[in-house]
Amino acid sequence: MDMSGMHESDPGTHQYTPRTAAPALKAAIADLARQSGRTESELTGITLGEAYRLACSTYTGGLPAYWKNWQTWNAASQKPPAPMGDL
Repeated sequence: MDMSGMHESDPGTHQYTPRTAAPALKAAIADLARQSGRTESELTGITLGEAYRLACSTYTGGLPAYWKNWQTWNAASQKPPAPMGDL
């Protein structure tokens, strides 16, 4: 069975919505807002890809763990699923 078109959508295109965001994402966005000199409301609706790029330019001394983990997960989700072989 070809599952190449069945992987999830690009997480980088998901928009930040505080009402539905996980607590860890809310904390990461709140810190990103403080560190970048923006308000949290300015970051509402930002895509997670844009937020990651902002984090990269904001945290010049190294990314916080949340954004490192997000990038690792994001990169992995861009790969098509591995073949399942003979089951």
